[in-house]
Amino acid sequence: MITPAIAFAVDAQGRGVHMRLDQHTLIAGVTGSGKSSATYEIIRHAVGMPSVCVCGVDPTGILLGPLGTHRWISIGSSKKQLLAATAALSAIESELDKRLAALAEVGIDLIPSSWLGRDLPLVVVVLEEWAALQLQLARAERLEAERIVARIGMEGRKVRINLLISVQRPEAKLLEGVRSQLTQIMCMAQTDAMSIKMASEVIFEDKSLVSMILGARPGQGVLVGAGIAPTPFKARHLDYAGYREAVSQAIFTARGTNAGVATARLRGSEFQ
Repeated sequence: MITPAIAFAVDAQGRGVHMRLDQHTLIAGVTGSGKSSATYEIIRHAVGMPSVCVCGVDPTGILLGPLGTHRWISIGSSKKQLLAATAALSAIESELDKRLAALAEVGIDLIPSSWLGRDLPLVVVVLEEWAALQLQLARAERLEAERIVARIGMEGRKVRINLLISVQRPEAKLLEGVRSQLTQIMCMAQTDAMSIKMASEVIFEDKSLVSMILGARPGQGVLVGAGIAPTPFKARHLDYAGYREAVSQAIFTARGTNAGVATARLRGSEFQ
């Protein structure tokens, strides 16, 4: 199968701009940038793909709340819910270990995209407002969460477990241990050039793109990825009510197919 990608925006000519789900991704944009709406558009499409499993941690409960309950999902910021965040990441790490062991057994270094499907989905680990989560976790839990995220960054791509990290400002401290692994960047409105530089050196080197991001209207941004020229975009607008309805419909349609938030399991026949 073709690697999952989502047309979440359009370029200046009205052509679709696609975000690949098989890349570790950073979405950065200050309040009012349209980052939330762009992320809604991405998640609502991803949830409906039988070959994709969306999971992760969301202290706001807004983005991942509509996906329902699952041991790979943690929402909320109460003390109990923050402890659940580390547990969710640990469960995802267990899946990482299982897939890595299977790769070693069969003697390959990357799960082929042709193997992805309902029984072996590509996993998108969403870290919504990652900075807020780091601030709220107790020190031990924060260090453990950061360790797991860094490990997924280093080893996840080969077993089709990919990060989608959302922040307002891409500060170095917040992305420590994982920044170099984030090969796909969606940079939306920022208020200073250094934040743009932290998001992407490639974007920062183009003064016209820096000016565009500093003056960006809601929904505007630049997408850059490995081997892809920086692409200015205008994200499709999706409000929260529309997002909840779209996710609900996608989950209903996928019910019984092991899609959406279904637990990933390697098919034994694929590894023989």
